[in-house]
Amino acid sequence: MEDLRSLIRARLDNNGQLSCEEAHSIAGARGVNPQAVRQQADDLGIRVSRCQLGLFGYAKEKGMPGFRAAREAVRGAEGKTEPVPENVAAAVRDACSDNEITCAALWELGRAHNVLRFEMGCIAESLELSVKKCQLGCF
Repeated sequence: MEDLRSLIRARLDNNGQLSCEEAHSIAGARGVNPQAVRQQADDLGIRVSRCQLGLFGYAKEKGMPGFRAAREAVRGAEGKTEPVPENVAAAVRDACSDNEITCAALWELGRAHNVLRFEMGCIAESLELSVKKCQLGCF
């Protein structure tokens, strides 16, 4: 586990946090469950940031909460947006249950429809869905 901890420490951002993307990269490289990486980060007192769906971890950089900060970080201050393709919105609605959808389901739907993970988070937000079961175990 010390090797995993060293790798986590080596991949921290300028704020001393481990991004969701880096956590998943470490998990893939080491062949471990992503939750094991998050647990080791927790044990080291390191926060996971910059959720790939845009759900958390952007406020410290921008000084504003959640999606607003994430949108600005990803799209730029202009906030240029494209309409949600109806086929993607329908697929997200079909994959949800009781207005909830899992992180993994959004990732898979994004892959299937060639939509960025962040945009999938925005789609879930626009459909007023709660995202559950973070693959890292953050929520």
